[in-house]
Amino acid sequence: AGSSISLTAPTLTIPAGTAPGSYYVGILADRANEVAESNETNNWVSTALTVSGQPDLVITGSPPTVNPSTVVAGGEIVVDPVTEKNQGTSAAEGTKVMGYYLSTDATITSADTLLDSVTWVLSLGIGQEIPWPAKTLTIPAGTAPGNYYVGMLVDSTNVVAESNETNNWVSTALTVSGQPDLVI
Repeated sequence: AGSSISLTAPTLTIPAGTAPGSYYVGILADRANEVAESNETNNWVSTALTVSGQPDLVITGSPPTVNPSTVVAGGEIVVDPVTEKNQGTSAAEGTKVMGYYLSTDATITSADTLLDSVTWVLSLGIGQEIPWPAKTLTIPAGTAPGNYYVGMLVDSTNVVAESNETNNWVSTALTVSGQPDLVI
């Protein structure tokens, strides 16, 4: 009787996908009700917790086009303007990078060939959009002829923790042709 024990504070993880809102985190002693007690209703304590949403950065609208759609290695293309949107449930804060990539498949990742990037520091609120102007890119001189994709990857350095990290890119097809062979 009258004894107590001290427990170390555990680190708890809020399950992914938990809807934003007000919750409580609690501790319940004798959870399985194995100890017969004079008062079974005072075995808990709780504290309020607010689960905030996360940003979700996407590029909206149809995939951009490139001009020209066929280029020689070392040549330039122009990628149409796009719009980035925060479709998440909280603001996207901090330094973000928009990467422009050359890829052998339609899925753009930071492992693809980086052609250029733009860094910006801006809070993008819930539902806010930012237009990105057309961008001139140079295809690396040593690129083998073939079919490729040019794409944009929002938050390419993964600074912003998002509710969905897999929807940050768009891409469009590009053909890299061989160098002309002029003979007399």
